Amino acid sequence: MRKIDLVGLALTALMQRRTRTALTLLGIVVGACLLVTSLAAFRGVHIAIENQFMGSERLQRIHVSAKYGDRQEAVDEAVVEGSVSDERRNRLKKEIARRLPGRQWVPTSPITPKLLTQMAEIEHVEYVWPELERYWQFNWDEHDAHGRTMAAITGSQGVEHLIVAGRSFNADDEKAVLIHEYFVYDWGFRDDSQAEEFLGEKIRVENYTQRRHVGSFFDHYSGSEFSVTEKTLLASLLVQLPELADRLEVPDESKALLKRAFTAAPEDDEQIEISEEYEVVGIFRSPTEDERKNMPWEWKWDSTALLFPVKTSIHLNSKLSGQEQFWIDSAVVKADANETVRDVVDALEATGVKTHSMVEFLEHVLKNLALIMWGMTGFAGAALLVAAIGITNTMVMAVLERTREIGIMKAVGASEGQIMSIFLIEGMLLGLVGGSLGVLSGWGISLGMDSWVRSILEGEFHEPMTEPMFVFPAWLALSVPIFCGIVTTAAAFYPARRAARIDPVQALRHD
Repeated sequence: MRKIDLVGLALTALMQRRTRTALTLLGIVVGACLLVTSLAAFRGVHIAIENQFMGSERLQRIHVSAKYGDRQEAVDEAVVEGSVSDERRNRLKKEIARRLPGRQWVPTSPITPKLLTQMAEIEHVEYVWPELERYWQFNWDEHDAHGRTMAAITGSQGVEHLIVAGRSFNADDEKAVLIHEYFVYDWGFRDDSQAEEFLGEKIRVENYTQRRHVGSFFDHYSGSEFSVTEKTLLASLLVQLPELADRLEVPDESKALLKRAFTAAPEDDEQIEISEEYEVVGIFRSPTEDERKNMPWEWKWDSTALLFPVKTSIHLNSKLSGQEQFWIDSAVVKADANETVRDVVDALEATGVKTHSMVEFLEHVLKNLALIMWGMTGFAGAALLVAAIGITNTMVMAVLERTREIGIMKAVGASEGQIMSIFLIEGMLLGLVGGSLGVLSGWGISLGMDSWVRSILEGEFHEPMTEPMFVFPAWLALSVPIFCGIVTTAAAFYPARRAARIDPVQALRHD
């Protein structure tokens, strides 16, 4: 018997049992559809995430921050009255310390200038950019203003691309400043050629004790802008309110509250007034939306007025703190490659700081994605297993129904191998056809689900996703039908072997 005849007999047998064949195919299609859809979604989303972030500097940036907590002295000094258990006493002492007036929230693992230097020396670290944000008053000639000041690193990865006139910093300890172009314009330097003339001028940066700049709060409440002189005058007026409280026609309780709120605190010898001059070496602009995405402290650049070199900013802010040890709340550390981020994170955590990086977030997302993929693959495997059991059952019934036909084929010279091949070919055809239909079904479903999956990822990452969410490479479109064919062929092995062992004499007597 020719091989083509074996295929023809297998096809004829399947067509004679159309309803049973269709139901068996349905189970294979469902399993193949789930399998190909899960694999295509996993590959598509994985590629989309990699293409979206692998080329971005954000993936190489690690945000480090100091660990904070209450001073242990305050906890030890807290008094808990009553008869309570030791466990509850310890909890209450921590809560009492946490709610103390004038509570000092100090870092248990501070980021000091020395630690910044250690971070910069870690292998695979390109730069360390500390967050040295503070509001300062500053003036030039007869003009004064106030605004956010920040530190900027030197080099091409700093703010060189934002310079519109002059230059960036030559060194981290240069006594220089960059000023935002808005203030140059507001102070009368309107033309581009005039802006260049402002370079080399001296900006005086000032900061006063809390009592003198308490008037700054009126900027927010009144909607008006006040000069530094006006704020100082407002502050002096505010501290006179307790003396005026008795003249107000309000209840005594209100007078007492007003006196309590505006009575000046005792003079503190450690309070510092700072006034220093810095040379303007450059004028910078605000970053564009796209530029901001690849810079640390994205949202703060909109209202930044002055930029200092890192060490200069540390020196200036440490003088203002008036503390023996100056610390920084947070910093950004950039690794030299995506592959080295994890090593840098581990080295940073060993110093005692907290870390957060996009790599850790992506690892979490991809881990969850893999779990979902394996879950869907499990469902697909269960569906294929059910289909395989159905094939086995169907073919066992077919063997019983075709016993006489098998006996005739053996009587005219068909070998056991040929009989077995007919049933195996039937199983293989069911797997190949069902798997192919499953791939087509999965592709059709992906067309409708692509925009839905994209919207979910865009909501998670707050970024537009342009890559397709389902990817069907050639190897996937071919391997799924082949895999289904192997499964169904294996399922047909037992019925095929049973059919091949039928005694032709007994088969011919079978009704």
